Amino acid sequence: MTSSSAARRCARRRGEDAVATVIARVLPEHRGRGFGAALYEAGLGHARAAGARAVETVVLAANEDGVRFARARGFDEVERYVLPGERELWLTLRLETCPS
Repeated sequence: MTSSSAARRCARRRGEDAVATVIARVLPEHRGRGFGAALYEAGLGHARAAGARAVETVVLAANEDGVRFARARGFDEVERYVLPGERELWLTLRLETCPS
């Protein structure tokens, strides 16, 4: 089953779509010590408890570690954009999930 078909099945079971947005950053000198994983698990737990079937995050495209971290946990890119008056490219990533 693909993640999109799982999301559709979840939506049929749960009704209206609910999305939680989670943004966390681990400074480069603190990466690789489990802080990001702990933040991710805590954020996902709160999102599920709140009834979210999807979690979104935004990552600066130049933050290769952040993009890799999100993708390794099943997030898919859904949007690329540059904020008005800025030059940096941002990515919105989404993880479809049913609350447990």
